[in-house]
Amino acid sequence: MTAAQACDLMTIGHSNLAADRFIALLKNAGVTAVADVRSLPFSRWCPWFSSKALAARLAAEDVAYVALGDELGGHPRDPQLYCDGVADYEPWPSGPSFAPGSTA
Repeated sequence: MTAAQACDLMTIGHSNLAADRFIALLKNAGVTAVADVRSLPFSRWCPWFSSKALAARLAAEDVAYVALGDELGGHPRDPQLYCDGVADYEPWPSGPSFAPGSTA
């Protein structure tokens, strides 16, 4: 058994990978679902990584796509989680939007 097979959770960034290479990495690692935690799941430079295109490509490969940017992304939508325009991450886990993302 490889280290990847022993894990329940893996992480990957897309950088500027070609879509085929990204899919190959996922498939080779046995990934069955991708949780997209980007607050803004859009890429001008690599449009195949924008949420709609990525979800469609993953579905074609029998890999589930789950958007969790609102719950876990780096830019919270709740204005109470900002102090002087800067995200304050300390209270975030106790807020109502974090719990659904943390258990998904």
